Amino acid sequence: VYRACFCCMSSKNLLDSNQHLQNIVCQQFQAHLQENKGLPLAVSAIQTLITVVEQCKAKTFTELQNEVTEAIQILDSQTSTTMAIPLNSVCNQFKMFVFRRHQNTSHAKIKELKKEVVERGRFFVDRAKKARKFIAKKAEFFIRDGSTILSHAQSSVVFSVLAHAKEQGKRFNVIVTETQPLQCGLAAAKRMQAMGIPVKVVLDSAMAVLMDSVDFVLVGAEGVTESGGIINYIGTYQMAILAKMRSKPFYVVAESHKFNRIYPLTQNDIPWREKVVTDEEKGHTETETEKPECDSDGSLVIEKDRIRDYTPPEYITLLFTDLGVLTPSAAAMN
Repeated sequence: VYRACFCCMSSKNLLDSNQHLQNIVCQQFQAHLQENKGLPLAVSAIQTLITVVEQCKAKTFTELQNEVTEAIQILDSQTSTTMAIPLNSVCNQFKMFVFRRHQNTSHAKIKELKKEVVERGRFFVDRAKKARKFIAKKAEFFIRDGSTILSHAQSSVVFSVLAHAKEQGKRFNVIVTETQPLQCGLAAAKRMQAMGIPVKVVLDSAMAVLMDSVDFVLVGAEGVTESGGIINYIGTYQMAILAKMRSKPFYVVAESHKFNRIYPLTQNDIPWREKVVTDEEKGHTETETEKPECDSDGSLVIEKDRIRDYTPPEYITLLFTDLGVLTPSAAAMN
């Protein structure tokens, strides 16, 4: 009886502890997202993990490791499909610092470890906040007066690069593909127009026709893979192929916290998921990606389940990052 009661109490304490951690992670992450509007997702994610480490009552390295891992799983469950890869990248980098570097930390040094992790986390946050400005300054030298730039989808880093170049007095034009199925290229063009940048929107299928009239391609990335390739919104891959065929530079702008230890060999190796939204959250249950569209008589279905693709490193000219201007092979080494 005593053993059964002890087991029940232990299970209850574990559930209470898990619920407490979930409350901390969810509340902190949402608060940081509101506070950090306009900043990279990595800033809010690391700030949340810093709070977890600060409030963690772990007495051993293993306990700290387990709590951080659980916090990352909770973060992952809170994010949408479009945030999944960037979040996965930054959390993997945080785990690598905590776990690989300090596996032999003794019980007596756990407090020092927590302190160091918090300090390094704050340094990481500070670097992430400055990353886009650093990238914009590096990329500016590649934008010449009179340039015509082709872009795809929507990227905050691309906006930073173009805005900085405009502030420096550079004159250039931008062509943006509408980027189906969510038309995020159209949204990007409206934002560029509001910034005073000459821009026009074209059909995705017009990439090949327009390639000869542009000077280079400039895109962002959701993630940079271990091979030096990138994962980005669907359509980036064929744009890179066309640029290579027409000898046009294909430039990628991405922060180093998007570097991910994944190595896709085919398009089917890209990590992606459809997050199911509960009735409580949306009033009905459906996948986050768009529902398939039907033609007028309903006989054919237009599938929209794949929203990103993988661009291999051989199609990329340079990557502009906060670590510097890198070739794909140099990015792979980082």
